[in-house]
Amino acid sequence: MLPSFLVRFHDCRMNKKCKLRTEPEVDVPEKKICQREAADDEPRESTSLSQAVFTLGQDKTSTCRKCLPYRGPNVLILGDGNLSFSGALALMYPEFKLTASVIEDRAQFIERYPSGLESIEKLLSLPNVELQFEVDATKIPIEWKGKYNDIIMNFPHPGGKTNLKRCRELMNNIFASLQHIMTEDCRFHLSLAKRQSGLEHSAVLKQQHFSSELPVHNKDSWQIIYTAASYDMIADSVIPFDPTIFHEYLTSGYKNRDQKFWNSEAADLISFSCLPYALSSLPSPVPIQDSACFPKNYHSFRPFFRHDISILYRKSSDELAMWESLLFRFIVSRTAGLVVDLEEVESLRCVCPKSALANRIYRLYWQSVSAPLHRTLCNQLQNDLRDAITRYFADESIPLILS
Repeated sequence: MLPSFLVRFHDCRMNKKCKLRTEPEVDVPEKKICQREAADDEPRESTSLSQAVFTLGQDKTSTCRKCLPYRGPNVLILGDGNLSFSGALALMYPEFKLTASVIEDRAQFIERYPSGLESIEKLLSLPNVELQFEVDATKIPIEWKGKYNDIIMNFPHPGGKTNLKRCRELMNNIFASLQHIMTEDCRFHLSLAKRQSGLEHSAVLKQQHFSSELPVHNKDSWQIIYTAASYDMIADSVIPFDPTIFHEYLTSGYKNRDQKFWNSEAADLISFSCLPYALSSLPSPVPIQDSACFPKNYHSFRPFFRHDISILYRKSSDELAMWESLLFRFIVSRTAGLVVDLEEVESLRCVCPKSALANRIYRLYWQSVSAPLHRTLCNQLQNDLRDAITRYFADESIPLILS
């Protein structure tokens, strides 16, 4: 009698009207029979494995989508290097209507990014993608105002050797251009490489938005939240940028060539909104309360500024603490939370040589959470506060002098 696996093989061949060459009957170990039977199931198991991998990929994509700030449905991608990010995003969000763009014309693009030719073919085959060449992020057409819900730009660079001044100038020009086309329901999503944003990356990782400690904003950086504030934009969210979640995204553009650059470590993805209103003067004062105090709660992703005031006390040192407390309560009332904290610079404590009056220097820390605050505006608010303090001293006969 033929072993069972040969019987199956014989029946199969006979059904195809093929002649089967019989072999001598041999004893086949049970272990080998099991192995051969298992081999019959390999295609089915392989299919199951492929389905499992596909399902896992879908689950990962779904999870990643929940973590990303893109809302759609109309999306513009600026300066997309070799266009691989646009292809990856289009597959991740098939319901989005996506405009992919680069600054080069088609011939220049292919010459600069040979790998981008495959991206062009891929994008042109997708129904939810429009491809635009010769789009300058610093000169976005005004006709595009209100057209997009999300505008994305990853790792902009002025080209050539890294130069901090040129990088800041580039971002100023980009924000100026964006300001003309962004509306209330549009957000600008900017990815920057390690240490470029100037934000403390540990706060980004921990999503630590508020702290009693002064934020660490690196001055030797692009200082991106300060630039954005100058164009009435504020950071809605800051999260780590992980390029690996975008399937087939290949970073390219190092020194304006088709060459990979390092962006997978400590990169930030910052989402900005353009607000319809902005501060122009001190807010309406709140009632002065005996228990009034400064918030002492800093936002990690908002600009802050320091300003000093000098006060002369025309009373004895025994009464100084009382008048100082009255001054602090007035500042809390008049700035309505914009002065987050105030401290005396004790190293500058002295007696004025001309008037022989006690002199105290106080450092004010300005920050706005709900509205953009830039340096020029903060200087104006500081001057407005000085005027308000001077009037308060005169109207209430306060024995203090703002010098």
